[in-house]
Amino acid sequence: MTPMVSIKDLAVEFGQGAQRVRAVRGVSFDIAPGEALGLVGESGSGKSTLGRALIQLIAASGGSVQFEGQELMGLGASGMRPLRRHMQMVFQDPSLNPRQRVGDMLGEVLSTHKLHMGASRAARIDEVLHSVGLKSEHASRYPHEFSGGQKQRLGIARALAAEPRFIVADEPLSALDMSIQAQIVNLLIDLRQRLGLTLLFISHDLDVVQYLCERVVVLYLGRVMEIAPTQALFDAPAHPYTQALLAAAPIPDPAQPAPQVQLQGDPPSPLNPPSGCVFRTRCPHAIDACAEQVPPLVPMAQAGRSVACLRHHEWS
Repeated sequence: MTPMVSIKDLAVEFGQGAQRVRAVRGVSFDIAPGEALGLVGESGSGKSTLGRALIQLIAASGGSVQFEGQELMGLGASGMRPLRRHMQMVFQDPSLNPRQRVGDMLGEVLSTHKLHMGASRAARIDEVLHSVGLKSEHASRYPHEFSGGQKQRLGIARALAAEPRFIVADEPLSALDMSIQAQIVNLLIDLRQRLGLTLLFISHDLDVVQYLCERVVVLYLGRVMEIAPTQALFDAPAHPYTQALLAAAPIPDPAQPAPQVQLQGDPPSPLNPPSGCVFRTRCPHAIDACAEQVPPLVPMAQAGRSVACLRHHEWS
């Protein structure tokens, strides 16, 4: 199947000289039409930067990003304008304008993308609100009149108003309590099924990723450590970092023994990342070669799995 989104050797850097931060380095993966792909990793691993660079909200330093076969790198603001409506983002904080009514906010999206310019505008606003579990009368309200969960629904509605085919959801649940998180996750599943959306879901919540996504990309210090089908990754993580990440997740059953994975030291600074494998300074399996060579992301015997580890053959 031809990918909807394809990125190759994507790099994002900030600053210059000694203050240069290599936030994303050499990242490559595809997203199939209709797929929900999870992007996981510790805070500071580059997840949000990668998501924003993918839809050109921030400039990448190198590599390639293609959407439905069209190269996005180098298009600039004018070149991206006709594609914006097809690639939308849902943020952790919806950042709703406190002085703007909800109906005006959604109408602004329609005007920007020249959608439903006539009498159908009000009907379209109602349709979008209903699609995220809100009511028509909510169009006349201001953001302060909504709960946190409702505000996140409005953030999703704002993205849906543009009628996108691809959505990047960047930590959309982290500011919500558990019961509201479940509602938003089920809403995203329902919208994917009804609208045929393709989703990049960025999260540190592994349980939600396991429930929502078909595949997972594991990121550490701006590099991909592992890519795998979701259940395969959770059943048998191949990379030592993935093993540690899963072991650190809380287990709801206190009678179930927690897996023991010991990491050395603290995460390195992106201002001065380690040579070779960026995970080697904390890896319990590191050898001298890990300091000399950046491990390529190589396919494993199991279909759909790739891992970036020089010693993966010893436990794969």
